[in-house]
Amino acid sequence: GFQMQCFAFAGGHELLHGNAFRTKWINNVVSFCVGTAFFEILRHERLMHKQHHTFTLNIDKDPELTSFYSRKELEDLKFKSVPISRYSYFRQFINVLSYFQHRMMRLISSSLGIATDYTGIGWSMKTPREDIDKSVLRDLQFCCLLQLTVYIAVFSTLGNTVEGIKSLLFWWIAPCIIGYGPINFFRNAEHADCDFTNNQLHNTRTVESNRFIRWLLWETNFHAEHHTYPMVPFFNLPVLHEMMNDHIK
Repeated sequence: GFQMQCFAFAGGHELLHGNAFRTKWINNVVSFCVGTAFFEILRHERLMHKQHHTFTLNIDKDPELTSFYSRKELEDLKFKSVPISRYSYFRQFINVLSYFQHRMMRLISSSLGIATDYTGIGWSMKTPREDIDKSVLRDLQFCCLLQLTVYIAVFSTLGNTVEGIKSLLFWWIAPCIIGYGPINFFRNAEHADCDFTNNQLHNTRTVESNRFIRWLLWETNFHAEHHTYPMVPFFNLPVLHEMMNDHIK
């Protein structure tokens, strides 16, 4: 399950940036397959991820902040984008069903052609939703309708017997859900407790690790390097790290 979510999180991330393959259409096709297989809504993520890169740690415009933190929390001068208690920190690892609920809400709203933040039910950023290009919304709607169709086809075909349901749960759904908790350990490290500034070398964290973890994460642990030069392919991030390491806070 952890390996599946590593591929969904890190692999999906590189596919969204167009860094996994040289050809755009191959990135798009594989991105759809990966997102569908691991319950990621990657077309929606592309929309949110652009906001995140443009407005990293901006309390008004970064959807990774505005979607799940209240205005009171965001405007607190002591806010550091980290859980406020041990229980809150632990809950981020076990409350995976809530995350998947929001994913399903994003899938449904996107299938209706409605752009939302990560909650799937609203638009919390102060960038106008109306500014989203109509072609982007049409592409979002088409891909999410297709993804929803695949799920309906799979569950209606393989989930019409008890044995089929058990197989889907054991081999597919349960591993995806269980694997999501551990991957949060790496996701949280990217920006938590970093400086609220426009400087990508200060608002993003690089985490050095061993070759195996780096392989699992597609080298995305070099996150400050990636935010500074987002079009550098993942396999070149270690080289970029050697060049930039002395400048990263």
